Amino acid sequence: MNFSDHWFSLHNCLEYFFWFKSGLHFYSRLGMIPLGGNTVFFPPRLLARLGGWDEHCLTEDADIGVRLSVLGVPIRVIYDARHSTREETPESVSAFIRQRTRWHQGFLQVLRKGDWLAFPRFSQKLFAGLILASPVVQALFMLLWPLTLLEPSG
Repeated sequence: MNFSDHWFSLHNCLEYFFWFKSGLHFYSRLGMIPLGGNTVFFPPRLLARLGGWDEHCLTEDADIGVRLSVLGVPIRVIYDARHSTREETPESVSAFIRQRTRWHQGFLQVLRKGDWLAFPRFSQKLFAGLILASPVVQALFMLLWPLTLLEPSG
């Protein structure tokens, strides 16, 4: 992994590490996991049970994870550094932004598809909605962030 190539590379590597080392484990325990990235394995029969990949979805891994979770398929997250694939940080800020934009658009596609609404428990639906809507939440926080710099008058 090229964690020292750019000013944003270390952030990217740390984000991946925490996504795979803790985030996905937490999501799995809650019964709603947007599978993430590469090195995801499952039997082809499960893919057939889902009706295959959504070829138009920009985050097919998250889409498959949500659909498997809705079916109640138990998903185990195993992180072993010896067997993990290495993800390279994009070569430029513009490539990094394009990558993240695609991921955000993909999460919003999965949100819009609405498969997550079939979860049996309200808590799963709420959590899925929050995770899939995270691009919108992040954008709102970015817009509101400058307001934190204003001193209260009084």
